[in-house]
Amino acid sequence: MKKYLIKIDNIPNKIRKKILYHMYNKLYLVGYKRITKKQKVFIIQLSNETRIWLLKSEIILK
Repeated sequence: MKKYLIKIDNIPNKIRKKILYHMYNKLYLVGYKRITKKQKVFIIQLSNETRIWLLKSEIILK
């Protein structure tokens, strides 16, 4: 899967504090993981190459 630049729309405050520095750098959509038959979670890569999972409703694609 190709990397796509994204912007995160909504993220919990607890997590936001931990990754605040990386939120203002480039974030990439690098893949997804299916958690149920109908729902998949997108994998986001931060600038330090850490990956986090986010729901589709929390992401705005540029």
